[in-house]
Amino acid sequence: MVPFNHCNRRERRAFRMSVIPFSTARFGIKVGDVNLTPLVDELGIGGARLISVKHFDCFYEGQVLEAGTLPLEANVTINLSAVVRWKKFPRIGIQFVEMAEREKDRLFGYLFKASRQSIRIERAKKANIFLQ
Repeated sequence: MVPFNHCNRRERRAFRMSVIPFSTARFGIKVGDVNLTPLVDELGIGGARLISVKHFDCFYEGQVLEAGTLPLEANVTINLSAVVRWKKFPRIGIQFVEMAEREKDRLFGYLFKASRQSIRIERAKKANIFLQ
């Protein structure tokens, strides 16, 4: 694995979307001897924004998070490693690294389905406003 240089910051190039309206996803990881499950606030093909109030201090910029699990749906869980890119209480930005093609495909399928669901919800809201 190539070490992450947190001093070389760039703007995010990938689209991220909030997953809170659709599900309560938690990223299961082990930091030291502690098993953590921070809440996934935003999710994209290249990374995620996590929320962790209780264990915020367990993370630091540049930290490599080894082999965590991210359950997306009832039967879909992906395994991935990540690097902490930034921290601002209580949020933590992570970038996925060395993700297998199969895991990318699963994540992309989930994001596509969630974005379609978001569009349907927005259309329904507009239709309800129009009909009132």
